[in-house]
Amino acid sequence: SVPRPPMVISATYDMLLERRLEDEHLPYTLVSHVLYSRDGEHDGEIVVVRYDGTTATAELCRSDHFVLPDSEKELLIYKVLGSPFLSELADPAAAIDTVVVTEGDHLTFLGRLENQHTRVPDAFSIPFKNSRLLFLGYSLDLWNYRMVLRVFGRGKDRMRQTYAVRQPTSQMEELYWQRLPTDMIKSDPEQFAAHFVRSQTPALAAV
Repeated sequence: SVPRPPMVISATYDMLLERRLEDEHLPYTLVSHVLYSRDGEHDGEIVVVRYDGTTATAELCRSDHFVLPDSEKELLIYKVLGSPFLSELADPAAAIDTVVVTEGDHLTFLGRLENQHTRVPDAFSIPFKNSRLLFLGYSLDLWNYRMVLRVFGRGKDRMRQTYAVRQPTSQMEELYWQRLPTDMIKSDPEQFAAHFVRSQTPALAAV
């Protein structure tokens, strides 16, 4: 099989990860959905940002036309909630908006997932079905819960070993995770991540 590039699912609106990669001149490909655009011309398409280590370029295309990066070492980022900063990289005339923030935005986003041209690209949806998934510090409100069920869980299908590292804020949130279905690890996400890194890297154990 063809090696797949490492993948990050980003549920934040900022571009901190991307800026850090650029500071280190590390290539990445970022994908996000276009929620709205001028005159609706690009609504439902995806914006693909490719950073080659020096320059970032952006293109708009249909989800089913997305092509994986050639290099298995290039980081692949799926920015599921979009970012206000992505509009600066695309053609200004397109006036794209990728940010999924209101309930109306979520409903619009979810309504397009059944269309083969506007669904989650196979590069992301297939690993969601076949790989382990860890939600690190991700909180679920009602809107995000609906989206996570559809994007990550694909309805009622049982995913392989799925975990959430988080201190739930309510019994309702615990119920949401159970219905996903996801096993809860009630721990501080930063402490969990630090412990994991140390366990994987013996040299850091004494740090």
